[in-house]
Amino acid sequence: MNRFEQLDVTAFERYFAGIEHGRSVQLYLKLANIFLKGLDEKLKELANALSAHEQQDARVIAHRMRGSLLSLGGNHLAALFHEIEYGLGEKPDAELLVALKSKQKEIQQFLDELHVWMETLEASITPVP
Repeated sequence: MNRFEQLDVTAFERYFAGIEHGRSVQLYLKLANIFLKGLDEKLKELANALSAHEQQDARVIAHRMRGSLLSLGGNHLAALFHEIEYGLGEKPDAELLVALKSKQKEIQQFLDELHVWMETLEASITPVP
């Protein structure tokens, strides 16, 4: 069923299958909406922290982004935030910022795929009239 490049839909089964399907879908959708609502701001905060060499702030943001992405199935993008989180202090901040900015296409593709997946999940619990 995985027709996506940036989204691993098996994450839904892996993390949410332990409860009734409708509740699993609602939980996933709630987490996805929270993620989507704060994404632009978090990306800006991360870029600003990297630009200002605020490594602790950048580390915390990257860590949270990675965790959210893994829960939603954004494994490929989670690797970027892992690189940022663990690269701080090892690589120049500017290099990590370039890595973040170079992934804009993949981030957008993930968001597009996430919206399609959310619609698919929502349709799986919405009764057809």
